[in-house]
Amino acid sequence: MPPPSSSSPHPPSPPPRGPFPPFETRSILFPALPKPEEDPSSNPESPFSLGRSIKCIQAYQNHQLLVATSDGYIHIYSLPQQATSSNADRYQLSSSHRISNKSKAVERILVLAGLDAVAVLCEGSLAFYSLPDLLPITTIPPTRPVSTVVLDDDEVENSQGRDAAGMVSLCVVKRKTVLLAKVARQGRELRWAVIKEIPLPSGAVIASRYGDTLCVACPTFYSLVDLSDGSITRLPLPISETVEVPTAQEKPSIVSIPCRGYLGFNRDQAAVEGEPAPKCEFLITSHSESNSLGVFMSPSGEPTPKLLDWPSHPRGVVHSYPYLISLLRNDTIEVHDLRTAERVQRIHLPPGLEPRFLSQVGTGFSTNDSVREPRGALLPSLEEAFADRMGEESDPFALVQLNLSSQQVVPYSSSPAAKGQRTSSTRLYFDVILGGKNAIQTVSQGSLWQWGKELIRKSRWFELRGVLERPGTPRSKAEARQLVLLRMATALEHLRLLQFDRAGRGFAETGLDPRLVIRLFRSYRGGIDGKGKGKDDSSWDEITTLVGLQGQLLDRGAFSLAADDVDEMIWGNLRMNYSPPLQVESDPVTMKLRDMLSQSAERMLLQVLRAWRNRRRGEGEGSVESDLAGLEMSSLVLEEIDKVVDTTLAKLLASREGEESSRELDSLVDGKNSCESQELEWILRSKGKLCRLSRIYENERRWDEMLEIWTGLIDGSLQDPSSSVTVQDVAVLLTETNDPRLRSKYAIWLVQKDPQEGVKLLTKQMSTGLQDVAVAPAQGQLTSSRQTLSKLKAIDQVAANTFLEHVVLHSKDQAADLHDELCQKLLDRISEAMRDEACRTRVNNLASEYSSGSYAESFFAHLALAALGDVDGEEVRNSVMLDRLKLSMLLQGSEALDHEKVVRRVEKCAALAYEKAILLGKLGRDQEALSLLALNLKDANSSEVYCSEGRVVLPTMMAETVAKDLASRCESLVGYAAMVARSQTPHPSSSKAGGQQRILNGSEDKKDKVHVDKSKRKEELVKILLGVYMGADQGVAEKEGEDLRTATAHLVNTQASDFDSVEMLKLVPDSWPLSTLETFLTQSLRRSMHARNQARMVRNLRLGRNLDVYLEGWERSRSLGGIINESEDDGFDGGEDDDGREEEGAGGQGVEIRDEKLDSGFGLGVYGGGEEGDGGDGVEEGEGYERIHPPVAIDAGKEGFLTEPTPSSVVLR
Repeated sequence: MPPPSSSSPHPPSPPPRGPFPPFETRSILFPALPKPEEDPSSNPESPFSLGRSIKCIQAYQNHQLLVATSDGYIHIYSLPQQATSSNADRYQLSSSHRISNKSKAVERILVLAGLDAVAVLCEGSLAFYSLPDLLPITTIPPTRPVSTVVLDDDEVENSQGRDAAGMVSLCVVKRKTVLLAKVARQGRELRWAVIKEIPLPSGAVIASRYGDTLCVACPTFYSLVDLSDGSITRLPLPISETVEVPTAQEKPSIVSIPCRGYLGFNRDQAAVEGEPAPKCEFLITSHSESNSLGVFMSPSGEPTPKLLDWPSHPRGVVHSYPYLISLLRNDTIEVHDLRTAERVQRIHLPPGLEPRFLSQVGTGFSTNDSVREPRGALLPSLEEAFADRMGEESDPFALVQLNLSSQQVVPYSSSPAAKGQRTSSTRLYFDVILGGKNAIQTVSQGSLWQWGKELIRKSRWFELRGVLERPGTPRSKAEARQLVLLRMATALEHLRLLQFDRAGRGFAETGLDPRLVIRLFRSYRGGIDGKGKGKDDSSWDEITTLVGLQGQLLDRGAFSLAADDVDEMIWGNLRMNYSPPLQVESDPVTMKLRDMLSQSAERMLLQVLRAWRNRRRGEGEGSVESDLAGLEMSSLVLEEIDKVVDTTLAKLLASREGEESSRELDSLVDGKNSCESQELEWILRSKGKLCRLSRIYENERRWDEMLEIWTGLIDGSLQDPSSSVTVQDVAVLLTETNDPRLRSKYAIWLVQKDPQEGVKLLTKQMSTGLQDVAVAPAQGQLTSSRQTLSKLKAIDQVAANTFLEHVVLHSKDQAADLHDELCQKLLDRISEAMRDEACRTRVNNLASEYSSGSYAESFFAHLALAALGDVDGEEVRNSVMLDRLKLSMLLQGSEALDHEKVVRRVEKCAALAYEKAILLGKLGRDQEALSLLALNLKDANSSEVYCSEGRVVLPTMMAETVAKDLASRCESLVGYAAMVARSQTPHPSSSKAGGQQRILNGSEDKKDKVHVDKSKRKEELVKILLGVYMGADQGVAEKEGEDLRTATAHLVNTQASDFDSVEMLKLVPDSWPLSTLETFLTQSLRRSMHARNQARMVRNLRLGRNLDVYLEGWERSRSLGGIINESEDDGFDGGEDDDGREEEGAGGQGVEIRDEKLDSGFGLGVYGGGEEGDGGDGVEEGEGYERIHPPVAIDAGKEGFLTEPTPSSVVLR
């Protein structure tokens, strides 16, 4: 058994020297040339046919290969879209196309990305063909003579083969010039345009372009051409150091390599020195007798420090990030790591292959993307190879639901495997191709997953860690998925070998379903009894995993991962390794070893749970591969895993001692989590961690259970040393909770602990419109307000009084007994306060001061000012003032009190004259009420209000103003003022119904009877008050008489404006000077004169309007035609003018116009002028006009006219 791993992280392994997995060659097409029977035009026995070979290859749409041959053909091979047993998923010949009629070799093929076209160089002529049918494109004429043609590798690497405008850049090298051209598709036609033509005196046989730099090789040397200005720089390195003119054996090679930080040029240093950082470097080869060199040149022509050395001259060199692959003439392939410039692998080619070239197909990798997706051709039969090697029938990277007990595998609902599809990661792409004479092979790395599984099987951990811990980002999503799968398999193997710390790191990095680990810890995997027996214990055997891991998980051999408990795995390992000779269950050494392994396993579990939570919250440092792999579960599965992880983590932290675990548990419970409180309740209660349990209830909004814990901790029935819960916390929670049941349940308990907060809760419950109830703690039954009040009286009398006050002020139904009880309590408190000598003196002095001071405000306002001005230390005096304000508002606003009964109580306290006046007004005893207000209190304001408002001593505005000013000292005054407002506001429904009834009765414009009664009542009350004032003036002192006369004058001027002046003069005593009524008499006379003048103006206006109507009628009669027959009685009744003289025609006349044809007629009438005594305007309201004279007959068809004088007012009848 391997020793238990320590908790410290394993030191990182050194970076691997070789590629992992190593490169390998794989045949994809043999023979690549069609057989003679497939090409009838060729003679298989001729030397020409025997000398046929492959010249170049390109890939198209990832599943087609374009194979150009030396006899002028291009053969298209394709992978079948649906593999069958007959085609075996191999490349098959789709079509063959003759390019050269002279059977000349096709020298070069360039696939134009996104244009469905290909550029073909054959016989020195560059022509374009459409894909996939290879038909000539006639819109672009062939170009001759052409030495070579290349694409812009910058566009290929970074822009998917096109520039920003979607065009493909071509660099056509002719014998002495270089053409820069753009190819694009306009509609359905392909067009090209030559952008620039640059002279090239030395010519070129091969070329490579990257951006604005073109590297070319002439027969003897290399040159760099700056395409922006046409300048040419000759490089000092010769193509061959042995011969002046190289032969085919010393063929040069040029490869453009994008700068990625692993080349010799330091981009950061260049930026510091102010030099422009190069985008690429060109690798050129130089032949010598013993070896060949590879030199990296910057676009400026400067060599870099790194060199490559080959034992034989390369036939071809290609770049496959981050390696450089070379085909040498000694029939070997060498792989160099560009990061270190060291050779990391050598591959010996099999005999008979006759290798000819090494080239890159497709468009390689994108250098700007953090995730580089391969662009090339598919490697065939890889899926079949996976199935053969792994014994798996489906995609190893697909998610599945696995049952460890029944070994049943259910496809994951969101996985492509569940739909009968395979993910793209199961097919490997290749971008480096090895061309032989009649065979095509790939040079690519094998399956990382298969290679890693072999390392696991052989326990080559050091080599495996070197791969998993190597720096850098995966080259593609396919590689990332394989790394995730390999990390998961490694973590599972570490778990099987009880290397818990390494397994924990592996699980944390990959994000494997943590339920696989949790299920091994029976004590933490559910069950509210703490014994691990949940509702469905078999559900823990269902996990989400990858298909490639099911072999490890379902293995029933030694130390199986399908065990039910980690303790069983530990005991089984100890028995196999130490029994015999040791008794594992009793030997101290094995017991200590078992404890160490158990602690290590628990640390692993804690690490896995923390890593999952951090990953879900976007924190922590998970492996980059797991993020790139895209192994996403459905939201429902993730929510279920989150619930299991958070619950298990909380239980694990609760069982651990230490301040760090406590803080982490508090953070978990207080923050956002998915814990199941039922799973945690048992262990938290057993550990005495009730406060943390209450936080879980709080997060789940389970207020009842939370309050049960809080009240138990406050009462002492529950214990938790970390508890800091207070009664105020309970009060705040109940106040913020809108659950009436909870408020009712805990309101009485809160009153017992804090009467003030308890009453606030009860009163708020009523104010928010909830049922006015409380619940007995034992029975939980709803009770009425009276029962609640009786319970409060038994607990706290002050709280009971506050609650009683709130019930009376805010309850819709006015209960007479509660109103009477509140009134009696206010009277009792006032009487009790009046027993204090200082308080009694202050109250009496206040009344005496007001009666002798001639204050402008009312007595109620004066009382409020006194309460507002009292200092805080005089509680008794201040309370009695406030109680008097409350009592006054209650007496004025309450409609449920028995006023006869209350007035007898108030009479016992002589100081309550104002309150008594309110009650007398309620009883209709106006003489007594006004006498108290006007004579005893000298409160002229309240006396006048009593008259104007109809027996109301305290108006609403006054009550609301006082309540607002004193709200800071006594908030309940607002409720008393609201009661006063309700009592003096008519019900809207009654007024609305009354208005509708008035409309139905046709008397909407008439005065309402209620208004008439109110006006009469006001007049009667004013007369009573005048009588009180004037009757009290007899036999009083001069100053007091002066005050009475002033009050009377004010009353007459403000309230008796509509009284008849003559009647008013009769009421005034003879002893009063006339100046007392000067204002009243002046206003009365002015009103009379105004009414007289207004009547004259109205009369004249009416006369003018009647004349206009008369003239309109006359014109109408004339338009009808006829003869006007005047009656014999055509005189005018005389009327009196303004001076009393008779005025002719003042009575008006009437004229009748008749049309004999129509047998109709109309009459004209005149309003008679009235006397000034008839209301001032000559016309009484509601009176119609009368015909003064008989109508004058008008014969139709005869002309006629009126000879009568124009009356003053004529209207149509």
